[in-house]
Amino acid sequence: MRNVENAFLGSSPGDDCQRANLVSHGGEQFSAFLFVALVFFSILTVAPARERITLAVLPPQNTTGEADCDHWQYTLALLLKAQLQETEALCILPRGSGRFQSDSCAQFCCSDLSKAPGAVYDLARETGRKIGADRVVWGNYAVEGQNRRLTVWVAGVGTGDASGPFTAEASDWLGVVCKTRRCILKALGVVPTPEEKKKMDFPVTTSALALEFFSRALGAENAGDAAAAIEQYLRQSIALDPNFAIAQESLGSVLAAQNLWDEAADAVRNAIALRPDRSVGHQLLGEILFTKGAWENSKDEQRFAKQELLKAKEMDPENPDTLESLGLFYGHVDDKWEEAISLLRSAQRLSPNSASLHMDCVEAYFNLAQRDKSARRGANN
Repeated sequence: MRNVENAFLGSSPGDDCQRANLVSHGGEQFSAFLFVALVFFSILTVAPARERITLAVLPPQNTTGEADCDHWQYTLALLLKAQLQETEALCILPRGSGRFQSDSCAQFCCSDLSKAPGAVYDLARETGRKIGADRVVWGNYAVEGQNRRLTVWVAGVGTGDASGPFTAEASDWLGVVCKTRRCILKALGVVPTPEEKKKMDFPVTTSALALEFFSRALGAENAGDAAAAIEQYLRQSIALDPNFAIAQESLGSVLAAQNLWDEAADAVRNAIALRPDRSVGHQLLGEILFTKGAWENSKDEQRFAKQELLKAKEMDPENPDTLESLGLFYGHVDDKWEEAISLLRSAQRLSPNSASLHMDCVEAYFNLAQRDKSARRGANN
């Protein structure tokens, strides 16, 4: 996954990665035992939140017959997730929804299309179960001349009840996505507020070609292509539509992955200026400044990072990615491990099957125990 989160707790110049050495403090057997115990504690004590419907949106399968159209599977999923996560009634999974990164469910859209419909249905439900979702959306897309078509189904992961197929057609993919989103919300019984609907209907770009370059960039990201090639696609997209905020955010992610922190921050600031209502932009900028501050040992950058992460949390208080990022900040920068644990546990309740969140909680509990242990030693001396 090529995004700024990979660098979050990476080594700063002259320092070892704390995660890699989590159990190496003093070489004590007790530390290893404590680590294992905390892993099981973290996993077994998570009570999934049920105030919101957790919805897994899987990349649709390409039925165009053209491999050159494969990249749309990732873009259609991203655009659907970006719209659906605007309503507070839904928590969209997998984590990182609505932002530029490899899709952890990509194996689903690449599965054997010759399978019987029942087998595809079972695979979709199993994928949703592994993610920890209540319901799952899957489907396929096709292109016929100037017409674009997306067909989706919605199913309960546990109950097995299914709705669909819902088919949307239009001359452009953005029109198709908007129609599909309305079908999904209706199937879920979710009625967005007027303000949420306004955000959902906001056109991410007015240029079909800009969207295609963006889509090719996302396809290249999922294929593991070089950052330079992905960056070129994104710059072509932005040149065609400078107001394409999601493309600006995505450019920031790709630049951050190359440790180009200042350029990355500028790109995301451009995105925020265009779409200040998107919490994702504030979260991403906070992560970039957090990492830049760690590398440069800059208190100012870290202070600005905290402001952006708090802004993202204010805008979307139940986004597990934002809660995780802010929790890591409180722990590693402010040394407030109690607050860090509270935020990470909240993120776990929203995304109970996230391995990284379990490990983050383990690390937080471990560091809290080590800090208290040091404090007791100091008090006894």
